[in-house]
Amino acid sequence: GICALRRVEAFHLPLDKQRDVQVGFALILCLWAALFQQMFNKKVQVSVRNWGMKEWASMHSVDRAEYKPKMEGTWRLWMQRSFSEFSVLVFCLLFVTVIVWIESIYSEGLQNGELWAHQYGGYITVGLIKVVSLSWGMIAPVIVNLQNHRTEFDYNNAMTRVLAMVKIFVALFPFVNQAFLKKFFEPTCGESFVDAACKVYGDIGWPGGIPHAVPVLKLANGTVGLVEVDALRWLTQFSFINRHEQQCIYGCFPVRCTGDTACVTNCMQRLEQDLWLVYITHVGCTVAFSLVIPIALAKISVIMELWKVQRRGEDKPYTLLQFQAKCSEIASYEYGSWGGSQVEDFLELAIGFAMLTCFGIALPAMAVLALLSHIIEYRLLAYRMTNVTCRPFPAGADGIGVWDKIFDAISELAVIINVGMAVFCLYPMRHWTLRHQLLAFVVLEHTMLAIRYIVKITISGESSQLKRVDDFNERAVALIHSRTSRYAAVTVPEDCRQPASSVNVSLGPKSCHFEVLNNLSLNFL
Repeated sequence: GICALRRVEAFHLPLDKQRDVQVGFALILCLWAALFQQMFNKKVQVSVRNWGMKEWASMHSVDRAEYKPKMEGTWRLWMQRSFSEFSVLVFCLLFVTVIVWIESIYSEGLQNGELWAHQYGGYITVGLIKVVSLSWGMIAPVIVNLQNHRTEFDYNNAMTRVLAMVKIFVALFPFVNQAFLKKFFEPTCGESFVDAACKVYGDIGWPGGIPHAVPVLKLANGTVGLVEVDALRWLTQFSFINRHEQQCIYGCFPVRCTGDTACVTNCMQRLEQDLWLVYITHVGCTVAFSLVIPIALAKISVIMELWKVQRRGEDKPYTLLQFQAKCSEIASYEYGSWGGSQVEDFLELAIGFAMLTCFGIALPAMAVLALLSHIIEYRLLAYRMTNVTCRPFPAGADGIGVWDKIFDAISELAVIINVGMAVFCLYPMRHWTLRHQLLAFVVLEHTMLAIRYIVKITISGESSQLKRVDDFNERAVALIHSRTSRYAAVTVPEDCRQPASSVNVSLGPKSCHFEVLNNLSLNFL
């Protein structure tokens, strides 16, 4: 709550203190992510041992009907798997190209004072993320099928990796571009420092809070002149000289200041606005398309069935079996259906977790929204699983599987991004020299990763309870093997074997005597 209210005027917090609050919140968030993950993993391991499910999924997975064993070891399969991995890389590069192109058009529109750039820039980013994610969701099954996985366990893991890798990248890269890349790839240059400054602020006006007024004089020939050029010293830290000896302003320039150096840049301002919009849209789409719409479709379908019965004048009850059949038809628990699936349900949580942990330093208030939205989302998810979704085929599991590695990778990525934003994007370290910035980044990033490692080895240590459960399971398995090893399989010699092709194992009149069967059944009863 304190982090979310850091800008309330009643607190009178200067910009440097606000940045300290943000950095402190990012530190707590990264440590919380590591602590929560390790505590969860420890609890999962206890449940896996107690239920005897260790390595269950990989040992008892069902073979897929689509598996083609003759393709193993062939050049065709190698090319298909290489093509699928190459497709992931190409898709991500295409998305990067589109984002950079759209951002350049957006920046040009802002400099020209176009209305759409001021009002709809964030909506374009949200729409692009959703459209690209939806497109990849339809492409991913085709790519994974090319890899020819034998078991359902391998297929689901491959689907999870392909979907998570691209969709999380699509959700995060626009913000990475805003925070780190836009500053260097979208500069504004001019013949002089004054000329570059006027190109930047000519249509949007000077930032509020600058210590000295900077009047602008527009000449008849279209050139711009300034009075009191020394008043632009607050902008000098955001400028550089390019290889053509031109004076340039970085793509991230001040839009609100509280002195000569304490300024908020347009990149941070746009980043916060887009984070709000994208996160709210993500939560809204998840609740609507994964929870509310399946519930509504099931209820409407049942109401329509009852209405048809009443219209025919029949008075038949709608049984539970009929209801489950209708749910299986409308909202079955499989990928690409309204009923959701394990991959899709986990993926939505992973995307929200990635946005919160990676960019919580820019928008701490997002944690409050995440808390409230997940309370509602989990209740709707529980209702959907118990009342709407057709009961999935039961299958054993030894934890959350590959998702554990994905969440761990997100936690480590969050450390890198948060430290990078604190050093390169936030006041005051963004004004340090590049050498000092790189040194600070390496030291802080390694320190945070070391703290995460200490948390992992401290909590993930094998407890006495796990040792007792493992000892009990091993003794039970050894006892079962010792009792069954006495009954070894009988090996029939080659000369005693008879062909079984002519053996009749049916229950027809030619194969068995009905009087014998009747006597056996009477004796059994």
